[in-house]
Amino acid sequence: IFLATFATGVRVYRTAADKQVANTALAFTLSLLTYYIHGAFNNFLDTDKLAVPFWGFTAVVVALDIYSEKKKSAGLAALDAAETAAAETEHDASADNKGLSISPAGAPSKSTEIPSQET
Repeated sequence: IFLATFATGVRVYRTAADKQVANTALAFTLSLLTYYIHGAFNNFLDTDKLAVPFWGFTAVVVALDIYSEKKKSAGLAALDAAETAAAETEHDASADNKGLSISPAGAPSKSTEIPSQET
């Protein structure tokens, strides 16, 4: 549990897009680290007063991991939707501009040929 919680806290800190989530994960992970180091000398996990913060901090780290993963997934879904919309807009714009070409001056001009007038 100790290694998994510590690894999860570090991963959330390194990969979180939101700086507040990253800082919160770092604070709770370091708080748990102090307990782990202290627990090597004195194990207070059996006492109710210190077991509650330990499991509460562990729950916060896990919740931040789930939150950041959902936010990342939602951000990727929004990014995919934006890319799809941009591709559709580009496709529609190219369909509307058929027959138009860009003149050297940069203004669109009709690319149809002018019939020659033979006399």
